[in-house]
Amino acid sequence: MKSLLKFQTPKIIIILASLLVIFFIIFSSEIKFTFIFLALTIITGILVFFNYKLKIPLDFTPVFFLSLLLAYSHGFVLAITFILLGAIVPSILSKEIGVNYFFMVVIFLFLVSYSPKVLISLGVIEGGIVLSIVFGFIDMMLDIVFGKHLSKKFVSFVGFVIVNAFYFIKLSEAILKLLTL
Repeated sequence: MKSLLKFQTPKIIIILASLLVIFFIIFSSEIKFTFIFLALTIITGILVFFNYKLKIPLDFTPVFFLSLLLAYSHGFVLAITFILLGAIVPSILSKEIGVNYFFMVVIFLFLVSYSPKVLISLGVIEGGIVLSIVFGFIDMMLDIVFGKHLSKKFVSFVGFVIVNAFYFIKLSEAILKLLTL
């Protein structure tokens, strides 16, 4: 375990940081936002990597939460960039993704693309919780189709909704202020 932490963490940080710096040097004119985005993406990427590598049954990562807020505040392209660099790349690097991963990414991108409409009409907190329930339920059902046990997936679903409800209730206002500096 110590060797995993010692050798994999620097690789992940270097890969994510390099990709993000290149992206933002090319496409960004706002330096302050660039550093905020970089920090959020790198922190999330590290959490995602370890969540998959350590096979933690509960998804406590802020990927869903931050993706929706980024889509709401800065648009779908930036949210996709965050998802790619902060979630997909670390998931692939962990080499621990499941069969249904591709399907869930497609569903996730679809939900993120419509999330600004939901967040505007229901409010950020309520809309975020509703979308968490929808995504968590779809994830649970897809896992069951791929042969995972219902009771285990139900606990994972409830955990996902609770974690994201916490993020939306306690952090959405502060994170939105940070993202719109």
